[in-house]
Amino acid sequence: MAARFKQADAYYRNHFYARALTEFQAIYDADPEGDFADNALYKIAGIHLKQEQPEKAVVYFQQLQASFPNSPYAEESIYNMGFCYFQMGETKRALETYELYLTRSSARNKNRARVLAAQALSELGRHDEALRYYATASRDERDRNKQIEILQGAKVLIDDHLDTRDLLLRMGDLNAGPVADYVRYRAGKDLLSVREEGQARTVLSGIDFSRSNFQFYQEAQRELDRLAGVKAAPVVASAAPARSKPIQARTAAEDEGDNTPAPEAKSGDGDIPDVPDGGLYDPMADAGLMDDGPVAEGPALHVGVILPLSGRFEVYGTQVLDGIMLAVETSGEQGVPIRVVIRDSEGDENIAASMVEELAADPAIVAIVGPLLVKEADLAAQKADELGMPMLTLSRMEGLVEDKPFVFRAGITFDHQTRALVRYADTHLGATTFAVMHPDNEFGYAFLASLERALDPSRQQMVAAASYPTDETDFRGPIFKIKGADPDAIFIPDSADRVALIAPQLVYFGVKDVELLGPTSWNQPELAEKAGAYLGRAVIVDSFFAESNDPTVRNFTGRFQDMFGREPSRLSAMGFDAVGLIGDAAGSASDTRGALRRSLALIRSHHGATGETSLRGDGEVDKSLFLLGVQDGRIQEKY
Repeated sequence: MAARFKQADAYYRNHFYARALTEFQAIYDADPEGDFADNALYKIAGIHLKQEQPEKAVVYFQQLQASFPNSPYAEESIYNMGFCYFQMGETKRALETYELYLTRSSARNKNRARVLAAQALSELGRHDEALRYYATASRDERDRNKQIEILQGAKVLIDDHLDTRDLLLRMGDLNAGPVADYVRYRAGKDLLSVREEGQARTVLSGIDFSRSNFQFYQEAQRELDRLAGVKAAPVVASAAPARSKPIQARTAAEDEGDNTPAPEAKSGDGDIPDVPDGGLYDPMADAGLMDDGPVAEGPALHVGVILPLSGRFEVYGTQVLDGIMLAVETSGEQGVPIRVVIRDSEGDENIAASMVEELAADPAIVAIVGPLLVKEADLAAQKADELGMPMLTLSRMEGLVEDKPFVFRAGITFDHQTRALVRYADTHLGATTFAVMHPDNEFGYAFLASLERALDPSRQQMVAAASYPTDETDFRGPIFKIKGADPDAIFIPDSADRVALIAPQLVYFGVKDVELLGPTSWNQPELAEKAGAYLGRAVIVDSFFAESNDPTVRNFTGRFQDMFGREPSRLSAMGFDAVGLIGDAAGSASDTRGALRRSLALIRSHHGATGETSLRGDGEVDKSLFLLGVQDGRIQEKY
């Protein structure tokens, strides 16, 4: 049951909600009083909530509380029920649920519950109480971004429902914190707008300037400095203006020194940006659903996975995880079953390293797959080696595995690509002179250096290198420079859409009988569609080709399409093979990390979705890459 739960949880974490729901329901039905029953109910309810089915979710949350009142999941289900009622339009019931949750001493999401209770109170017209909840939440919140969200809610409440007179009457009832200070700031500015300078000085003097982590604190301090010669006066709420006067202020993004456009600030916000569409906190985000803790012991090999599953690189991490999930599902067919414990690095090197520590602390986990990105790989690899945790990194970072006995490479680098291209040009064309046309950026210069390393100086040479701006559309300058050197082959490390612009211009300017060499970035169908007529002598290198006739690749591609309804990417194939390598190693080793490391170093000719793979004793990988060409308007396999 433990292994099945971990598999279901892996589907859940990878957003395979339909499959996860089926598995969790089966786990609960098989043993409704078992060790995993409360967690299964919690996840079933959570899936319904994520799928915007609050009516179904609340039933399972209620069942969890009734059947397992002492479970830690039962307490958090109260919090999530409040969100269900909110989605169902039952605002009063949502408020009652949040208020119940806030009485629990061990509640994990109290601050977010306060914010949602404030929203409910505001909808019910109980604006004074709503303001108090916002004030308490801002007092206890330490994360600045979440403080901004709380202040956004308070600002909307003030803008829509509270005038200056209301603010003056309620200042003394608020807990100290950013919202309480913001109320004083707004009231003080409003008093200044009607020339009540003495009262304004009294109000602004009550702000706690020891915080000063928002721009409105600085604005308030400037006003106090300006009023230094004005005698403070008692505050008379009845004499205050009925509505707040618009006040121009900076936005939060400007306050942080960010040059990107920020939401236009409403009047008098003092650097609090407008509340975004969709409201404030989403209870299902971050800690909305509880983690499960360490992996339970079970009859399977447990592997940690560290990938960027949120943020700007989420799309790449998810592609890798798709391949990993297919490998997990099929792992028991020919060897030891594998279960994965998935962690999100968020594309951050420090988070990735901390995830290595967390996974290494669980004795059931024998290896880690990941990280993926260059910027997060080095620190994580160092930590894995230091802790004696076998790691198959997917990063292309050169030198990453050097002097790290527990770290192995599962992906390919720039050097793998250039060596394969030079070897092809040498073997099939007898090429001895090479040129490079590359974009004027880090990617282009890294590939230029890689090609130089790949050449045999005793019989091969780089005869020309020409760069161009990344937004260039007229390539005659670099083309004439390359043409004058008369190379046997031209390497163009750029994206497929850029190459589609370059290839016709090469022909137009008389560069016709030269082999064009391209890295993995060329392997896109649109390249053949747009410029296939000009790429008859092109060769592309890649670690994966979905249309290959290789039986292993065809089997992988077919099963992937059955599971996900789409063609796999290179990253998915890489994730699939990384798990396969661990499975191969585990088949000839005990379940200890040291034994697995030794077995990984002995893997030779693992035939997977990305071709033949051998792991060397120094942690580097040797791979037989696919060589592709363009023919009949399609990219096709050459060798």
